[in-house]
Amino acid sequence: MKILCASDLQPESRHALHRATWLAKKLEADLTVLHVVSPDEPRGLALEQRVWRAESHARAALSADAAGAQVRVRVGNPARRIAEFAREISAGLVVLGPNDLAAGSAGIGSSIADRVLAGARRPILIVRQDAQFEYARTLLALDLTPESAAALKLCEALSFAGEEITFVVHAYEPPYEGMLASVGVAMDKLHSHAEAWRENFASGVRTFLRRHSRDPWRYRLILAEGRPVPGVLGVAARIQPDLLVLGSRAQGPVLRTLLGSVGSRVAGEALSDVLLVPASDPGIPGPNAA
Repeated sequence: MKILCASDLQPESRHALHRATWLAKKLEADLTVLHVVSPDEPRGLALEQRVWRAESHARAALSADAAGAQVRVRVGNPARRIAEFAREISAGLVVLGPNDLAAGSAGIGSSIADRVLAGARRPILIVRQDAQFEYARTLLALDLTPESAAALKLCEALSFAGEEITFVVHAYEPPYEGMLASVGVAMDKLHSHAEAWRENFASGVRTFLRRHSRDPWRYRLILAEGRPVPGVLGVAARIQPDLLVLGSRAQGPVLRTLLGSVGSRVAGEALSDVLLVPASDPGIPGPNAA
């Protein structure tokens, strides 16, 4: 497997470098650290000098455990260069820091992480926390889509679901409940209606886990009634996971700007590290690939 850590070399990104190094060691993966230099900033130095200085800073930022990592510097738009380089080296995982969730000029609500996900179609790990320890508590947010299936399988392949209990949350909205209440349907009927939908969703999630998981009975299922983003974030606030894993649709820039996505919105507000996984692509090597 090949891991790409894209770093802006700011202090907030040191955790991403440490986590990428830790993962590369754990998975026996090849690690490449990429820094993208803007052609416009900072001013006062020739472009060649800025590239040389950025490469020196990137090498200095690596720990002793990452002595074998490759360091590369590219010039241009960060999101575009990261996506291009991820495809170039066939990266199985892209690691980013929290700065890459900041809104960018490509569109309102668009972030570097969003654009890399869409451009490279690789799983993206956004690191906020110190990387001294294993992910001890993992929360998977599943919506029964192909993206969720890919997220579940990658989480297990990377041993992110290795603890005794892993939590799975599925947020859902019982249809017609508000309309039924507005026309005067009795409360006991409303409760029966909601409970029937709850049991239906629970059965669907269990079937999904049996179909896609190597050990479906390990998971503790939590159903969150309501819209996906507040539902997932509410459970995350209660569980306080070290890692939140979601499938995420790699939308085009126009649709992403207008609608956003559950994955990017949750990633922007979650306090934990977040792993965003697009639907499986036969052209992307798996975690055990060389």
